[in-house]
Amino acid sequence: MMLGLEDDVFDRFKPFEKKGENSVLTSLNLRREPASQPQSDANTASEPQPGAKPAQEAHSGTPPAPIPSCLQIAINPEGTLALGKDFRRRSDEWMKSGQRPQVVLYLVFPQQGHTLTDSTKDGKKTIVPLFGSRWIAKAYLAAKGIQAVIAACRLDGLADQADKWIAAGINCYALNPCFRCGNSIFYPIAELQSEEQFLETWCLDAITRRLFAEIIVRGCQNQLGPNPKGVRDSLERVRDHLDCGMPYLHWVIAVLAGMAGDMQANAAAIVRLEEFGPDFSGKLKGNSFDFREPGSQVATMPEAMMGLLASYGILNLPMKPAAG
Repeated sequence: MMLGLEDDVFDRFKPFEKKGENSVLTSLNLRREPASQPQSDANTASEPQPGAKPAQEAHSGTPPAPIPSCLQIAINPEGTLALGKDFRRRSDEWMKSGQRPQVVLYLVFPQQGHTLTDSTKDGKKTIVPLFGSRWIAKAYLAAKGIQAVIAACRLDGLADQADKWIAAGINCYALNPCFRCGNSIFYPIAELQSEEQFLETWCLDAITRRLFAEIIVRGCQNQLGPNPKGVRDSLERVRDHLDCGMPYLHWVIAVLAGMAGDMQANAAAIVRLEEFGPDFSGKLKGNSFDFREPGSQVATMPEAMMGLLASYGILNLPMKPAAG
């Protein structure tokens, strides 16, 4: 049975952060209802003015459909029991392995050369969104409709870049903010001046995403036949909230959407799949979903599922990393 958990998933891991009891870590919901529009740091060269009001988004007469929060992720109760220990183990393994990003990505308005930032409605926090992969950064730009470009900062130059952001009035950063529902966690910008502190946050974010995605994908294994709609819903939540950089997710979702007659979603997922390069280009062709017909998209499902399960370590198969 699947349970929808309403608590903040990051709260489960706070005992394992190494930030101390007096951490100023803040978990906030950034849903645009309404929040401020993204702004460049040219407008935040000093501390935000207390009386300034955030820009309102334009709304049509019909309110938008509610978007499920990424903090309400459905996991099975068996997985919950082992979650804490598994997270701690993986966190220790990650830190011992010395894994670290070569670069950190952020967004820049190309004409002005200013870093894209966002702010809370009360104006007290000015946040620079940072990204661990270009897939998340691209999805953020597409979802927000922002005319900005992706810039990269080497890890060994992050402290110097943080000094510039602090001088521009930026006091927080968000790592891989959710482009779908707006949820994020804010961290003090001063953390970026310490490579060790930033890598702890990086590790926390990466393992959280990986572990919850794995739990959800594992729960989909036996449901593919009896409940394809439920599997598609679950995988779309992983794609939209946890891991948009997994090509096999787009592959499986494309086939499931086509099987359900949702050709618009099928086509959109195929476009996303082919962005991962020649290894995935041309995998899905035509509009046949009859397993017996040559070229049927359904016939590719075994390969797609094996790739998906192996990518999350559920099957022990050597996997070639996706491009980018």
